[in-house]
Amino acid sequence: MDRLFRGLAVLLLVSSCARGAADEEEMTDQIYMDDQLDGGLTSHRVEPSSGPADEAPILHPINYDQFAPLLEAGTGCSFSSARGELLLVSTASPGAIEGAKGVVDAGNGPSIVRSLAGGGYEALRKGPTFSDGSVFSIEVVRGPGDGQPEEIESTVWPASLIVRVEKGGSVTYENGQWSCGA
Repeated sequence: MDRLFRGLAVLLLVSSCARGAADEEEMTDQIYMDDQLDGGLTSHRVEPSSGPADEAPILHPINYDQFAPLLEAGTGCSFSSARGELLLVSTASPGAIEGAKGVVDAGNGPSIVRSLAGGGYEALRKGPTFSDGSVFSIEVVRGPGDGQPEEIESTVWPASLIVRVEKGGSVTYENGQWSCGA
């Protein structure tokens, strides 16, 4: 048992040195992560937490077989991470008053999110904010302008995706693409 505790003590010492404990910098609430993380994740804002509900979920890539049963076919948009992983797929009717419907995987398999504002496909192209209705929201921050043509009847913009929880935690995916079309 004594060997186990000594081994843990050595492990803790090595890990604190590896984190740069020697430079005596104070920990902040902003942790910048490198490119080795999922989907081009670039930052994770950590707030004082009373439990897992305070932490923003990390999105997992989704594929056609996961989102197709949950969305109607038609005009829509998708967010792909800097690594090309599909993280959000959404559709909206042209000229519709209601908002868009999307699909993400926040760790428990594909789930539906809905845009917080109406406006149909035109509002969706501009980069809406979605919500799962209770735990988190997802904001698409689309680049300005008309975008660049992509394939047939599609347009793509540089974009970031921000996943937030009510108590302040967030996860940001930068240098992604917001692609819209038929």
